[in-house]
Amino acid sequence: MSRWVVRALVVGLEFVLGMAVGLLLFMQVMVVGGFVGLQASLTVCLGGVAVLFASVALHEVGHLLAGLAAGVPPLRFVLGFLKIEWIGGSPRVRLNTEWNRAAAYVAFGTNLATRRAWFVIFAAGPLTNLVLGCGCLLAAQAWNPGPPTRVQAAGRPGWWSVAVLYPGDVPTALLNTAGLLNLAIGLASLVPRQVAGVRSDGGQLLDIWTGRR
Repeated sequence: MSRWVVRALVVGLEFVLGMAVGLLLFMQVMVVGGFVGLQASLTVCLGGVAVLFASVALHEVGHLLAGLAAGVPPLRFVLGFLKIEWIGGSPRVRLNTEWNRAAAYVAFGTNLATRRAWFVIFAAGPLTNLVLGCGCLLAAQAWNPGPPTRVQAAGRPGWWSVAVLYPGDVPTALLNTAGLLNLAIGLASLVPRQVAGVRSDGGQLLDIWTGRR
């Protein structure tokens, strides 16, 4: 199969999945607003922004912890305005002023790890998001009180039990939002590509698998 055909299929699949995730995120705001009120919608919107930053942070923390577990010392950890550099084995916290680079990343010594260690390091970030995403969706399903009784009486009972479609309160909507965002970040990072001049986790894993790294 042509490389361009594969790329077109990947882009098409990304578009479909992106639209589905976007629609479900929009439903968290609108549905919980209809059930609880406008303030609940605003809470979910603001909470969603915080969840997004937390999800990206946890992705990078996953890389960092995997590197430490594999015995590969980090050089720097960057997250927005925060930068931690390891100098002589000791961490130094500084203000990040390198805005021409990615806003969130972990850098390791390039010659200090085996291929297996690199595979674990690059897989840890997406895996962290995927596990958290599934866990949040399961927690939302368990927590969900469902729509108000007056609403349940007007529709099909089976669908009301699906938390990601009908979040009955703000905690359920926020858990759904966290689950969807983490799944989206985890899956997107596994697609081989260049992001801000940096090879994605999926691209790094592909290079390791094919022996190019």
